[in-house]
Amino acid sequence: MAGAGVLALAPKRVKGAVMRALVIGASGGIGAAVAAHLAARGDVVTGLSRSGDGLDLTDEARIAAVMGGLSGEYDLILCATGALELAG
Repeated sequence: MAGAGVLALAPKRVKGAVMRALVIGASGGIGAAVAAHLAARGDVVTGLSRSGDGLDLTDEARIAAVMGGLSGEYDLILCATGALELAG
C-alpha cells in the first residue's frame, strides 16, 4: 500500500530570523514547492534529490555519501519523497 501519514512539527520561528532547512525530495512537486516557499521568505534551503544529487534512499552507501557532504545544523528537516516499496 502506497502512502504514509504525515506529522508536522513547526519549529518556533523568531520574527526576522533566518531558518536553515533541509528538504529531501526537493525535485518533486511537494518538496520543490516547500523549498521554493522557504527560499522566498528568506530561509536558507538545502535541497536534496535522487535526480539532482544521487540521493537514493534504497542505497545506504549513497545516503552516507550524500549526507556526509552536509555540514552544520538545520532548524527544519523535511522528507518529501515518493512512496518506497522494497521487495520482500
